[in-house]
Amino acid sequence: MSSDDERPPVWIGHMAMHTTKVAESSKFMQLFGMRLVAGGDEFSVLEMRGGTHLVLTADEESTLVKCSFDLMAEDLDASHVGDLPV
Repeated sequence: MSSDDERPPVWIGHMAMHTTKVAESSKFMQLFGMRLVAGGDEFSVLEMRGGTHLVLTADEESTLVKCSFDLMAEDLDASHVGDLPV
């Protein structure tokens, strides 16, 4: 990192979420604009700007838990997808 780079020296590369519905969860995240990188029955990797990846993994014992994070968009109006299925 150069001396005139004021960005923090750390960032998130990957974050993980467990789900009982990998395919459905992946499609839901793609509606927001995340790009599918890889996927299968047991996992899905979705890319966001800056190289951050959301890794969805299958966990049949997973229960609904609160997971808070902010998604940012270049153009919020263009990103609006209407009523999303829950």
